[in-house]
Amino acid sequence: MPLIAENSEPKYWQEAAFAVLSDNTQAPVDKLPETGVAVEIEQILSSIYIEPVTFNHTQNNLPTYATRTQSILTLKCHSQLADSAVDEIARLVSRECQHDSYKECRHDSHK
Repeated sequence: MPLIAENSEPKYWQEAAFAVLSDNTQAPVDKLPETGVAVEIEQILSSIYIEPVTFNHTQNNLPTYATRTQSILTLKCHSQLADSAVDEIARLVSRECQHDSYKECRHDSHK
């Protein structure tokens, strides 16, 4: 992920953060924890982003497990010591994963 200090534009670092949250690289078998879950299932669940998976016990074609949303919360505070002015901004950017596209939602809070 690029450093935010390289470019502070929201589009730049939000794309980089969502790229990390979309990583579906699975852990190698020798790096998986021993949880008692079957190794095949543990490996599927080891990635940051989990593709839709249907486990054998289901009777329909719908995925029983997958990444549903991705969210980035940013906080920004600007203050001036001389006159005690403070600006606080909280921004939540979330994407609903539809596994063929994304629906983006933004929530901003300003104080």
